[in-house]
Amino acid sequence: MLEKKSKKEVARALKELLRKYKLDKKLDVDELENEVFNCPIEDNNRLLTKMLTHFSKKNLSVDEFNEVLKIWSDFWNYLPHKGLDGKSPYDMVKEAQDNDPSPVKDNSNMRVRVGGAQMSESEFKKMLAKMEKEQEPFKKQIEKELLPAYEKFLETQFKQKTVIRHIRIAELFLQRALFLGFVRYDLISTDFAFCEFSIWWQSHVAWELSESAIDNSVKKFTDFVRDSFGMDLYDDCLFDAE
Repeated sequence: MLEKKSKKEVARALKELLRKYKLDKKLDVDELENEVFNCPIEDNNRLLTKMLTHFSKKNLSVDEFNEVLKIWSDFWNYLPHKGLDGKSPYDMVKEAQDNDPSPVKDNSNMRVRVGGAQMSESEFKKMLAKMEKEQEPFKKQIEKELLPAYEKFLETQFKQKTVIRHIRIAELFLQRALFLGFVRYDLISTDFAFCEFSIWWQSHVAWELSESAIDNSVKKFTDFVRDSFGMDLYDDCLFDAE
């Protein structure tokens, strides 16, 4: 559950952000608040794109860009929406949880389906713990080697706006790979990288990019890792039936 934040708190955070980047003359928080209220819930991407268009000219670092996304996300989630009868997305989630009449269940015998197999909840938790432990070297490699080196490479090739776009796609690509359970870079499948990931993006990431743009960016990253670190993706296509 999201931490409760007031309308005043998130509006103040956005105002401070706009002042920090000297955008308070171009984007008015009161007007944005009114747009959020009247905007259809499914149209968040339009307002987000409007915001990012202004910030894209500010040569933000990856951390600064993530800060913009977080503050906008709070602004959207904690403000009232006309389409929600004047309630915020946060209010709707909280009401659903508060009104859930389901009693607390004993899950000791609950079965979890993973792929084509079933296991108990305790077995599932043990499997997750084992996977997380096995992923630790990969996570450190991502943090300490792959992403820092890729960012430096991009900075020699592109302007900051393009660097931010490619590094953000690479970050989400690797985060998704970890979530799906890949424990090493060379075990990430080409099918996931160049088919599944761009499809997943369209329904899970509030940043409109075409599937081809995402696939091309992922290829740029994987080519860099291959050329710089000697690691390639697992080519599951080799085992396709003829």
